[in-house]
Amino acid sequence: MRLFLVLLSLGLLIGCETMTPTEYPLSEETCAPGDPVQDMSSNDCVLPVTGL
Repeated sequence: MRLFLVLLSLGLLIGCETMTPTEYPLSEETCAPGDPVQDMSSNDCVLPVTGL
């Protein structure tokens, strides 16, 4: 049951995400068409793994 709730909440969070951001996440200021946040993806937020 717990796994179902986790997957359901994850699905709801993904459904609320917009594909093209229209505002900055922290300041909530509107993005201009040429702002760098328009080109960001989830891969930009991953820390590199070193020392393997």
